[in-house]
Amino acid sequence: MSFRNRLIVGVALFSGLAFLPARADADSIDFLGVGRNSTVSIGGVRTGTFAAGELNWQWLTATPEGFAQSFYAYCVDVTQNLRDPQTVTPRTTAGFTNGVVDGGAKAAWLVNTFAGSIHALTNISEANTKAAALQVAIWDAMYDTTAGLVNTGSGVNNFYLTGASLTNTAVKTQAETYLSMLYGSDGHSYNTSIARLVEVRSPNLGQDQIVRSVSEPSTLLLMGIATLAFVRRSRKPAA
Repeated sequence: MSFRNRLIVGVALFSGLAFLPARADADSIDFLGVGRNSTVSIGGVRTGTFAAGELNWQWLTATPEGFAQSFYAYCVDVTQNLRDPQTVTPRTTAGFTNGVVDGGAKAAWLVNTFAGSIHALTNISEANTKAAALQVAIWDAMYDTTAGLVNTGSGVNNFYLTGASLTNTAVKTQAETYLSMLYGSDGHSYNTSIARLVEVRSPNLGQDQIVRSVSEPSTLLLMGIATLAFVRRSRKPAA
């Protein structure tokens, strides 16, 4: 996809998200477009209508250890605008938060648990719904201090759905399912994990991205080939 086409896709789907020039040096990632996604309307730390779901990237610089050269991610920084490209620091989610206790660890559990199966879905409509729901759940875990999806803007809630998203029961219900699995029945305990993160370098602007901590298909294929070659060598009869 050309840069011009990527820009058109981004502007069409990411209402309010700017694509501003940035230097492609240090550790840099290039935005390739959206993957599975659906539009949602939100309020709280940010108000607007956005495409929620997978964001596709590739490294402009050398691929860091533990990452694939091309990868999909979810946003963990809804207050900022996405840039193309972004100058980032590759790291893990350990200690990462936007204010909520263990926010990064909760988001890591969500993306590690659900992102892979969503990405593998062949039913595009189902994949779009579940990807949007996962993004909503990640944002809720990152910004909301209550244990569960907040559906209205009352009180001191930092993240909630608004407008048509409240009546889009497919996305809302699925997001609540993910959050009910994240949190314990007592409303206080929760699951945590560690995932990979590409964190925007200060003072450059952009959106921090979370990537599930499993081997990408290309890596698994290479590992499989290497294992097969080893097995064949080990079975070779002695001369």
